[in-house]
Order: sequence, then C-alpha cells, then structure tokens
Amino acid sequence: MNGRQAILLEMLKATADILDRNGIAYFSAYGTSIGAVRHGGFIPWDDDIDLYVFHEDAERIRQSMARELDTSRYYYHEPSTDLLPHIMFKGDDFLGSLERRETPFIDLFLLQSRPRGLFRRFLTAPFVWTMILVSVLSGHVGSEPVSRLLSRAMDAFRRIIRALPEPDSEALVVYTTRYTNSIYRRSDFDGQVRMPFEDTEVPLPRNYDRMLRTQYGDYMTPPPEGRRAGASGFPVGVERDYLKRTR
Repeated sequence: MNGRQAILLEMLKATADILDRNGIAYFSAYGTSIGAVRHGGFIPWDDDIDLYVFHEDAERIRQSMARELDTSRYYYHEPSTDLLPHIMFKGDDFLGSLERRETPFIDLFLLQSRPRGLFRRFLTAPFVWTMILVSVLSGHVGSEPVSRLLSRAMDAFRRIIRALPEPDSEALVVYTTRYTNSIYRRSDFDGQVRMPFEDTEVPLPRNYDRMLRTQYGDYMTPPPEGRRAGASGFPVGVERDYLKRTR
C-alpha cells in the first residue's frame, strides 16, 4: 500500500463510519470491489475508492457529511455539473492539488431507478448523453455565466431523468459514460458480503461476482502491465464548486 492509498484508506474509514452511524447503505464498487476480492485490499495500481450509494439517500448523505465530516481534513463535493458526489482529501495545499488533479478522492456512485419500458428508456438515453456532454464541457469552461447556465441545465436533466422511471421499476443504473455496463437489479443489493480490505472491511453487493463478470469479464486475472491504470477521470468542477462555497 502506497502513501496515496494510505490516505484513501483513512478516508474510507471516516466515510464508512458516518454512513454506518446514520444507517445509510453503501457498497464497494468497480475497482474497490475487485481489490477486495482479488487482493484483500487495494489493487496495487489503483488510486481512488469507489462506493455505491442509493440516489434516494443522497440528501441524507449530504446532511450527514455536513454535520459529521471533519472539514479540516475532507471536503464533501456536492457537484454542480459532475455526475456524482465525491469526498476529497484536504492536504496542506488543497487548491494546488485540485489544480494539479492530484487530490485523493472517493467516488460515490448513485444507484438510480432505470425505466422498465422500452419507450421510457428511449426517452431517457438522449437526456443522459446530453447530461454527460454538459459535464464534460463544464470542465473546460472558464466563464462564470456559462458555468451557471450549464449548472442549471444539469439540474434540469437530473430532474427529467429521475421522473422517467416507473414507480415499481426493479432496475437500477449508475449514469456514467459507461452506464450501459452499470445496469443492475434491486435484488443485487439485497444484502451484503463483507470482505477484508487492508486492515478493515468493505461491504460488497450480494451478487458481486455476476456484476463484476458482466463489467470486466475475468476480473480475477490482472490486466497486462501496459493496461494497469488508476482512475480514468477527476471530479469535474470541484475547484470551482469549492471556491463558490467557501467565499
């Protein structure tokens, strides 16, 4: 475990403690799940933590973090134009590390209801891809008025996407650039499998093996050395959002 991973492990424990105390369900996701199953901790080259949380708990998570997160060490990023919230480590030079895109962070992937019917899914897709495009564009925008406009557009798309699923839909989805590979059943999250992760534990979804095989194929075999990489992105707009909320 390297220095960055030691910080991430500290962040994981702090986050899990808050979520557990407030009765908020969470599960390890993506590379963090693979790390738990295959390595008993971090994938050696991984550089972030991935957790699933339910979208309906998003407001409770925000309130819990506002009350209990140690703001001298961590920043809860409620995004204006990103697709998901994050917990960021505040080191000695937080703004500098944000500019350099070096800040350790936890991704909180929001599990949302997905429409059951084909027509509603057809309606959802263009809004999802437009939301993704807005998020990408916002990372390259320096103008404050344009940034505010993109933030309002993102809020509108979020509301539309939340309104489209049927009330009794059993499908869940994480809306990211690879969302078609992140579609699950609610029953996948009916229960946990706790596994060692370094010197602590993480809860995996009950059907983690099927989910990981769908996403990665033979996830127990490490990729070739040339394809071993950590997080593929960095939280969008986090520096701008932080400066707005701390002025």
